[in-house]
Amino acid sequence: MGELTLIHGPAHPDKGDLLYRRCLERIDQGWGDSFIYLLPSRWQAAQLRRRLLAESSSDLLACPFILGLDDFTLALYRLCPDRRALLPPPARRLFVEDALRQLSPTFTYFRQERTELFSGLAQALTRFVHELDAYGLSPEELETDLGHLPGLEGTKRDELLALFREYRLRLGSQWADHRDVLRSIDAHLDSTRFRRGFPDADLLLLSGFDSLSPLLRPILNRLFTLLPASIILLDFVPDRPRLFARLQPTFDFLRERATETVHFQPDSPDTPFSPLEPHLFTRSSASLAPPLHLFP
Repeated sequence: MGELTLIHGPAHPDKGDLLYRRCLERIDQGWGDSFIYLLPSRWQAAQLRRRLLAESSSDLLACPFILGLDDFTLALYRLCPDRRALLPPPARRLFVEDALRQLSPTFTYFRQERTELFSGLAQALTRFVHELDAYGLSPEELETDLGHLPGLEGTKRDELLALFREYRLRLGSQWADHRDVLRSIDAHLDSTRFRRGFPDADLLLLSGFDSLSPLLRPILNRLFTLLPASIILLDFVPDRPRLFARLQPTFDFLRERATETVHFQPDSPDTPFSPLEPHLFTRSSASLAPPLHLFP
């Protein structure tokens, strides 16, 4: 079982430098493929690679496993047997439109009177379905969760459930959405398959996440076991529960699994953005002294 170090504390550039310096050292030593750095988005991964390229002593940046979450899960999914085609975002929109068109005559709250494609209602419902997929909810789990949400009782609740069920039926056995991908990885990822895709990796680094979905957690738990060492940075301060309530389940999951927990305290609470903090909720730009007004 691998070691997991959880480093948590207030957001601060010095905290991120802990992982950055470790990446830079490995790249300069020619070990760029020995670590996996997982970030929430492809854009964040690209920004990190650019910074490493600018500061590395190597002329060639060989670090193939600095990845956004979607690219990383896709890489793991390619190692699984019996893969289905990934559902493209435009197809999700068409499936929602088709389900809404079929169910609309029986709906009262989400009735779509217009017949043209790509209505505002369909767009909003597509975003709703996408969030459900990203969180990994099944129609049965959604039915339980909707029962605890104020404002989603009665007709509205029933129609949302009916729409989501119809959407899932359209995926059939041909298409896989985000939920299906994560479930397949959880079912099939083992040491042999993992080493086929990441043969030299011995370190997992993770930062920038404000939550980890329930379907992602068992996959991470598997990776913590498959890799000798993992280090996770979390912007979380336990003594401010209201501010960090969204992160609390993620922190609890990681703290229970961690072999070492470090509470990061910066030498100075100031960051490059500290001068902006007194003005975060101002209603007038007149109170912003130069050069703050230069930053829109």
